[in-house]
Amino acid sequence: MFSGSWWLRTGIFLLSLGALGIPVYQKSVGLGLLHSAITVVLVLGKAAVFSSNRTMKIVHRDYLERKALLYRLIKDLQRHPEMTREEVSRFQREALELIASYVRAHRADFSRTEIFVNLLVEDGDSLVVIARDRDHRMPGARYSRSTMAAAKAFESGDHIVVGNVHREYGDVEKDYRSILVLPVRGRSGISAVVSIDSARAHHFDLEARDLERFLQPYLGLLEWTL
Repeated sequence: MFSGSWWLRTGIFLLSLGALGIPVYQKSVGLGLLHSAITVVLVLGKAAVFSSNRTMKIVHRDYLERKALLYRLIKDLQRHPEMTREEVSRFQREALELIASYVRAHRADFSRTEIFVNLLVEDGDSLVVIARDRDHRMPGARYSRSTMAAAKAFESGDHIVVGNVHREYGDVEKDYRSILVLPVRGRSGISAVVSIDSARAHHFDLEARDLERFLQPYLGLLEWTL
């Protein structure tokens, strides 16, 4: 099934192709044909990679892992009043792993090296990371609200997209480039946010609405833990 923004992505691709190709053709037909040939080879090569047996096996493996993990989390929900603090922490981490797996499949991060997911709550003028999908950065990190895109999600109640962290925040030390922040809604409002980071710039710009909709059931798993 196509994403709701497939037509927009296709249009942007065709416009960029024309913007680059037309001037090349005007300069030289030979260069224009070379440009077109290179474009076709790149597109077909990318399609071949995504449709290869190896990629399909990875997609199928990840789907089965998500299915098994979701089943285990739902079983845990049946006994959540009896869960210990350590079990709740494990539940949060595994729920974030489920979200990360889905987003990696959606954004073609088959190597699992580009997408990372974090759960943050408010604490006065700070935001605190209470869980991550993996130990890729310092656990329990505390950040000033003024420096975090996640703070805007608490204020607006809507998802927040940052296409290029280095450009918009001037922080070149971050090892991620783009962010999608999704609010976790409880009975009394926004109880936390899930921050999804990507090593690629503008990785979520056209996909934010779709991902927010697709991930709502997984975000709901986290609500009771807060």
